[in-house]
Amino acid sequence: MKFSVLDYVVPPRWLVERVENPLRSMIVVGSMGSGKTTWTLSLIAKAVEKLLEDGVDSSEILVVHTQGLSMLQALALLDSSGVDFGKVRYLYWFNDDAPSAVGQHGRRALSAENVAESQFYLAIRHRLEERGFRGFMFVAHATQVYHLIDITFRRTAKLKVFKDYPDEPADLRIVGPMLGRVYLADLREITRKIYSPRSPEELVEGLSSAVVKFTYKKMLVIVNKREIPKGVTLISAGTPGHWDTAPLVESELDQTTPGGAPVLRPPIGKKEFRRMVKELGIQARGIKIDRLYEYIMRRLGFLS
Repeated sequence: MKFSVLDYVVPPRWLVERVENPLRSMIVVGSMGSGKTTWTLSLIAKAVEKLLEDGVDSSEILVVHTQGLSMLQALALLDSSGVDFGKVRYLYWFNDDAPSAVGQHGRRALSAENVAESQFYLAIRHRLEERGFRGFMFVAHATQVYHLIDITFRRTAKLKVFKDYPDEPADLRIVGPMLGRVYLADLREITRKIYSPRSPEELVEGLSSAVVKFTYKKMLVIVNKREIPKGVTLISAGTPGHWDTAPLVESELDQTTPGGAPVLRPPIGKKEFRRMVKELGIQARGIKIDRLYEYIMRRLGFLS
């Protein structure tokens, strides 16, 4: 059967109705200026267009675009915005510049921040269910280098999208076997069109093109630039963060304290954190568990 990227991003209605909170995810890889953000948002816009054509009401669709925010922080921001997850049937979440966010950099996989982020992401369907969400969720994670995004996101994403040629030997050793010679050649040509175009048309074609891998299938996919249809809720927030301080949030939601800081509450409380620690079989005194909780939440920007 022929595979379609749009079919992956827009599941059939019967699947959404029968499967409890289905989740699908995607990794999109490319250097600065390769068109990762435009390509991904255009794909999501195309998906939304299809949903509207199929009779889904615009009020049942939510598109979230966060940049440089951990997903823990982003969900807390959505909570503070007053989003009614009980009314949402289709949630599209673009986790842009993922490695720049706390807890999402691949080289810090064993850090407390990354472990907390991974545990949260693996249970995100349940976290949303607690908020009343009953529907389909699609998450796209963007990174400039494939192996620099946390392994949790890489391993759970069935769809891998590549926007430019990985010319570093270390990158080629990872990406090369995934794509093979034919599609690496396509990726090389896309890169030339983006960074050394012979005409405006070539530049547009390069930015609109990507090589996609889904399990064993590989293909060249072109997505022309699109905007999210009017009437669909689009929430955009965040700016690239760094490791020593929490990311600075610039949100269109304007959910801030009098001092200008974002309103962020921890997505889990101390009681639930203690239960999670016990489930993992970790032996520690209650006071030490509480200190660990405060340390993690402080590093993630939820506590001052």
